[in-house]
Amino acid sequence: MLKNLLLVFALGALAVCAVYADIDSDLLDSAENGNANRVKSLIKQGADVNAKNKVGETVLNTAKTDEIEQYLKSKGAKEWNFGVVSKIL
Repeated sequence: MLKNLLLVFALGALAVCAVYADIDSDLLDSAENGNANRVKSLIKQGADVNAKNKVGETVLNTAKTDEIEQYLKSKGAKEWNFGVVSKIL
């Protein structure tokens, strides 16, 4: 019984992680495409304002418009620190 309960819990946790991964990817795409209304909607749904793409850029770094940048900053979004890369190179 306990094993079944733990399995159900684990599967539920995986499903939640998958949903948030999708919502964060959608947020990154929407910011990059300049869709301010979609960005606002996704953040209200719980998307991570500091989500990063595969190369480590944050939503704020990829935002296409000033409107999106200002909204993200008002929600606590941070920029990726490019200075770290320049020190390595």
